[in-house]
Amino acid sequence: WNPLATEKYPSPRLANVAPLPGPPGPASVINAWQTYAVTWDRILQQPAEWYGSKEAIQVAENVLRYQRHTGGWPKNIDMARPLTNAEQKQLAADRALDDSTIDNDATITQLRVLARVHAATGDARFREALVAGINYLLGAQYPNGGWPQYFPLRKDYSRHITFNDNAMVNVLTLLGDVAAGRAPFDAVPAAVRDRSASAGERGRK
Repeated sequence: WNPLATEKYPSPRLANVAPLPGPPGPASVINAWQTYAVTWDRILQQPAEWYGSKEAIQVAENVLRYQRHTGGWPKNIDMARPLTNAEQKQLAADRALDDSTIDNDATITQLRVLARVHAATGDARFREALVAGINYLLGAQYPNGGWPQYFPLRKDYSRHITFNDNAMVNVLTLLGDVAAGRAPFDAVPAAVRDRSASAGERGRK
């Protein structure tokens, strides 16, 4: 074997130019994977016009599917990822789970996405889910003004007021935007804005 005689890459031989295998799954899901460009970790970093796009609406619809009966959301999930029919069916059952949290930017990110997509589209589904999510935050607040990591409460450390990962700061910032009626939260009902203002005052004490 002579290393100097080794063909340079890429080789014209068919064995070296064969296409890589694609992801498993139905063609519709494969196509969605190939076209979706915005990942969840960058979902709030898009230009304003993007939130009225077809892709943004699809992401917002995923957010609706992941919303729990409490009004909040679970954490550490890429909700921008296209879903299979089986996953959508499973999420309908998962709606009954009690894993809603404010940890790792959960619930806060979803609310900001819904507010932006609603402002761009006027779709009432997103406003309804947005209000339900804000009410989740209001209902989770302790009388002393703090928030637990999970609500409904669990029998572990997560019952304590959560400062890590800016969890409580993020809640207070969002409720401040809601209370002030700042866009894109200007469509939130006045009664919910008033409750958000009161919750923010308790949280800052």
